[in-house]
Parts: sequence; C-alpha cells; structure tokens
Amino acid sequence: LSRSSYLPNINIAAEKAYESQAARLSRMVAEIREDDFVAASQLAEKFSISARQAQRDLKYLCDSGILEAIGGKKNRRYRRIKIAA
Repeated sequence: LSRSSYLPNINIAAEKAYESQAARLSRMVAEIREDDFVAASQLAEKFSISARQAQRDLKYLCDSGILEAIGGKKNRRYRRIKIAA
C-alpha cells in the first residue's frame, strides 16, 4: 500500500474526533447553568473523559469567553459568563 492510501483514513478519524469534541463542548456548556459552578472533575465523570481532558476543554471554553474560572488551581470552579440582554 502506498502512503497516500492511508491519508483518507487519517482525515476521517480527525474529522470524527473534531465532531465528538465539538459535541462534547456543546453539551458541557449546556450542562453549566449561569449561576452554577462546576469543577473539572465533575465534568470528567459525567462525560467519561479524563480529568486532564476536562481541564483542557474548560480552558478552551474560558479562552473563548464562554466560561470564567474562579479560584486557584486546586479549588478552581467554572461558571458561564452572563450575557447582558
């Protein structure tokens, strides 16, 4: 087999991973209500992902302006940023 025959499979796997990450992030945001706080460990358990993956996802959502992080590294909690109507 030539190397080029492997590339379509790699692209398909990458697309599926992106779709599942996007879906997971959407579900995470939906899970967090505006006035509620959530920890990475709670989301890791709920979505069956590692604690580190939950931290990365939450950091991405914070960097995107959707969530805000409150507290230090050990006691960090996250909540949705209120959008003025």
